Amino acid sequence: MTLVRAAWSSPEALWKFLTSPSTGVKERRVAASKAEQIIPVEWLPRILAAKQELSREGGAYNFGIAANPMSAYVPPSTRLKSPRDAVKGEINRTILGYPFVVPEQWIPFPPSDEDLKRVWPAQVSAVMDVIYSGLLDHADPDRLDSVALALPCNDYQTAIQIVWITSHAARRRGYARPEVFGMWMNITRGNVNVNRAAVGLVGVVRYLDLRREDNWAMAQVLGLEALRTNDTSITYPAIDSLQNFHPVPYAFVLAAARYLASSKDSAFNRAYEADILLRAVGESPLGAPTSYDPTKTSEQEKLAARFSEWLRNNEANLKERAKSEEPRIDAARRKMASASACRR
Repeated sequence: MTLVRAAWSSPEALWKFLTSPSTGVKERRVAASKAEQIIPVEWLPRILAAKQELSREGGAYNFGIAANPMSAYVPPSTRLKSPRDAVKGEINRTILGYPFVVPEQWIPFPPSDEDLKRVWPAQVSAVMDVIYSGLLDHADPDRLDSVALALPCNDYQTAIQIVWITSHAARRRGYARPEVFGMWMNITRGNVNVNRAAVGLVGVVRYLDLRREDNWAMAQVLGLEALRTNDTSITYPAIDSLQNFHPVPYAFVLAAARYLASSKDSAFNRAYEADILLRAVGESPLGAPTSYDPTKTSEQEKLAARFSEWLRNNEANLKERAKSEEPRIDAARRKMASASACRR
């Protein structure tokens, strides 16, 4: 504990202690337990860079640790004869500024503390996850937003980090500020290398107080932008989020209904999503199946056709309700348009 308490004396001292190869396994774990109280949130870019470096190394050869025999996922590198085969002879590595030699043989899973001391990057990787999670759970949400909005937004990996941090802050706070909603909109509008980070993003509404900061209208704008991508991995999770809006977001509902009615996707998917929409507006669902059965395609086509008929019968009413929301939607768009983060 003498060493640990000395490490807790400053952020730099703690960082050096946590990342040093000479730090003991138990000491590193104990020191990490208070990291979020010592390391400032402004260090998130440094933490993310370390996580990325460790992830790259771990992905290449799993730090020399054999696969977990109880896991369904087996890292491809662990199928090779030895960890050194995975790096094609480049066994002398530099990780976080320290030298590391790739083990000659696979270390059995689970690794002992002695093994972890040998392959210290594996433990540092776990520690970085602890620090990252601790900051997201305890740091001031406004400071989290400020750090995230200043991060680069060049590709999926950088954009998803921004989404994770800001959505976590929004859940803890119960609302998201216009500049955050605007940044989420910019990501959704981004090219295919960026907008993948928007998958499921509209679902954050379930954690928000939609009566505050006009989050309800801004969340609708986000949903409308998701539908414009025409990427079902983005559009369907957005439609799923309709059930979390209160009151009913009619502009979003109308756009989603038109999207489903004109979609060329499978009848199963269209009917399944249509049921979610119908429940969101208080209508009786179609009774669409929840699992795909290729032998019932014709029945699913009939369900999808029934939804198109429902839309024809109700479109005028939906348009009228959506029109009453236009002033709030337009005001929300103006607020969100000022966001510069992640803009193309």
